[in-house]
Amino acid sequence: MIELVRDLLPEEMRRGLFELAYRADVAAGAAVTRLTFRRVGDDGGQTPSVPSPEQLADAIRALGSLRPDGEELVESVRRSVDTARYWQAADGDDLVAADPVVTSALADVGAGLARRPDAAWWQRDRSIEQWAVEFDPDGDGAPFDPAPGGVQRWRERTEAGESRARIDRPADPTAGWSGDWWSHPWGAPHTTGVLSSGLPAGIPYVEDGFGWTRVKSRGVDAPIAVKRPVAG
Repeated sequence: MIELVRDLLPEEMRRGLFELAYRADVAAGAAVTRLTFRRVGDDGGQTPSVPSPEQLADAIRALGSLRPDGEELVESVRRSVDTARYWQAADGDDLVAADPVVTSALADVGAGLARRPDAAWWQRDRSIEQWAVEFDPDGDGAPFDPAPGGVQRWRERTEAGESRARIDRPADPTAGWSGDWWSHPWGAPHTTGVLSSGLPAGIPYVEDGFGWTRVKSRGVDAPIAVKRPVAG
């Protein structure tokens, strides 16, 4: 939601949102470097205007019920997926959006979005039609090969890594430490459903993307168990 309203806010409030997010990042201990550009003769003495969360919430509510066109909605979701960071603490934008006052305002203006036909897939169960997607394919066959045992090997590597972590890494889960972060089992086949347009969702919505420009996709049959209705 914060990605969608950002472009609709007045310029002064967009700057205010940036300032709130920056300060939230700093307050949370993030290592943030700020770069500024000045005009010739500008002494840089002006202090940026920083709205309160209540003022930001009022500006959001002033937008009224959001009615983005299809491209605007797709772009806002794309940015959210691309910048999502499930493996680490929330960034400044997320911290601002999580403020109860701001969250309430976002919920008010976005109340009708989930009822749009092109947003119905947000709440559906796993679809039977699935597609494997590979960006900038290098000819190694993945993710289209069956890769038998891929999930089991991923589990074994993960369990081994957790065992090493108990010995080698800090006990504090918030301590700075790198590792695998993608949300699917790395090295195992993974698929994505389709959007209302028929496009596989994994093509426009890429987690932590790298700006890939080529993609291959292939339909994958769902397991029989997935196609059977669940009683109860």
